[in-house]
Amino acid sequence: MADSQSQPPSLVEDEAEVEDTTTEHAESTASASAADAEAKPAADDEDSAAATSASGSDGGSDAKDAAEQDTEPAPAGVENFWPLHAKNVLQFPRAKELLTKYFMGSSGRHEYVLDFLEKLAALNGEGKPSVQFRVLTRGHAASTNEFLNITGLKDGGRLIHSVWDTHGNGKSATDEDLEFDDDEMGERGNKLDMINSFADDINATRVLFAEDMRATEKDHYEAWLEENEECGFECKLVPLPYEAKGLDEAQLTEALQWVQEQQNAKHATLVVFDFDCTITAFHFYKSLYWLNDRYHAAFLKWLPEEYFEDPVNRQRLQQQLS
Repeated sequence: MADSQSQPPSLVEDEAEVEDTTTEHAESTASASAADAEAKPAADDEDSAAATSASGSDGGSDAKDAAEQDTEPAPAGVENFWPLHAKNVLQFPRAKELLTKYFMGSSGRHEYVLDFLEKLAALNGEGKPSVQFRVLTRGHAASTNEFLNITGLKDGGRLIHSVWDTHGNGKSATDEDLEFDDDEMGERGNKLDMINSFADDINATRVLFAEDMRATEKDHYEAWLEENEECGFECKLVPLPYEAKGLDEAQLTEALQWVQEQQNAKHATLVVFDFDCTITAFHFYKSLYWLNDRYHAAFLKWLPEEYFEDPVNRQRLQQQLS
């Protein structure tokens, strides 16, 4: 999978590679992060990047071991370090361009994801079985929701019903805070337990669930579906290569056709997409929070020099290194 991440897109077409000064920033940040992390208490769950469960270990102990071998989690408290604190990136003046070109893969890919969401929302109408779209991430619902707002994929809540994370935090269509009932969480990190509850909310008899996953995770999901046949819905599982480039246009077209078929057969349908490497083409959460991961290094090197010249970011850097 590393090869698929080796050529991030340019922020400006045919732009020369960012100068090596960004690498110096990365080294300084990592050094400051490691030193300060020893002295700082772990942050609250909302912002903590230390949770290894964010790696996507649905597949039991085998998947957990594989996740730990794949990369190391960031030290506790690293979410507060310049320059990749999520708030810094999301408040950057060119945030929409940055998020679209880098994390969505390209403006073209952003457009066909948006087109899918538009067509999905258009299926709803008077007298028709409902179609609902939700996002369920292992990262943070708040920063994921902000990403979707900035890039226009949420469109004021018109296209996405709600955004959730596997900690049980959510954001509504109107950006209000939501909380998942702990009694319905089931096994930590098994998204199907949460999806089961989402389906109940709208009496959905059909569910489409797309996520990048390892083979062990796919087996785990399929076992859950076999063991919970009484759940009340049939599920179309769309497994994507783990941490690859996300859903492509053909897969989105096929998903839309499947939903239309279910609606024509009078089934209320729930569509749930993972966020990182499913909606996005590059891993947003790991790029910001996992200092020892390839995503963080690649994103830091790619960032335009303008980002480092931003007064707020430069002030944060000076504070961290003072």
